[in-house]
Amino acid sequence: MRYETLRARTLQQFPRLRIVNRQRSMLLRVLFWPLTVCGVDYSNFATTLGSTIYVPAAWGTWTDLERYQLLRHEKVHVAQFNLWPIPVRWLWPLNYVLMSLCYLFAFPVLLTTRAYFERQAYTQTMLAHHEDGSWSLHNWDAFAEWLARTFSNSSYLWMSRYAPTYEWARTVQRKILLGDLVSDPNDVVPLEEDDDRN
Repeated sequence: MRYETLRARTLQQFPRLRIVNRQRSMLLRVLFWPLTVCGVDYSNFATTLGSTIYVPAAWGTWTDLERYQLLRHEKVHVAQFNLWPIPVRWLWPLNYVLMSLCYLFAFPVLLTTRAYFERQAYTQTMLAHHEDGSWSLHNWDAFAEWLARTFSNSSYLWMSRYAPTYEWARTVQRKILLGDLVSDPNDVVPLEEDDDRN
């Protein structure tokens, strides 16, 4: 299973990693209560805080590929919480605090800190889909439009504007399709490796 292989690798890098269904988290209920009251539905979103990934309510029905692709994205956030802005492993408590504070600066000026973090994670999402080979050119454009809408609406608290997000996404996609942007081999579990284990 590709997801389990990647989870094991991530656990080796970040031993505090936990994956929790968001419905079981009182912390998330408290944090997201104001937004839920405003009508924003976060049940289908994953949220990473520190080394804990809170997965969507329907996680139990997701395929191995869907879980793998989500973990590719959320692993970026786990690394950010542990290693940003000070890339020293034993300073993770300080990084947790600094990352959390920076993540709160969500309202747009030109590019928020939160948008910067999310761009890194969604780059992994696009790389994972490209490596799977299931997206057509139409899917790429539709995803860029979805990202631009999502970054610029209440889902991510208006953390960026539509036009620059769309242009960024299309630029990243072109680099991926041309082979100018590739994944770190440590983040990739090839399908062939998964088949060998079964």
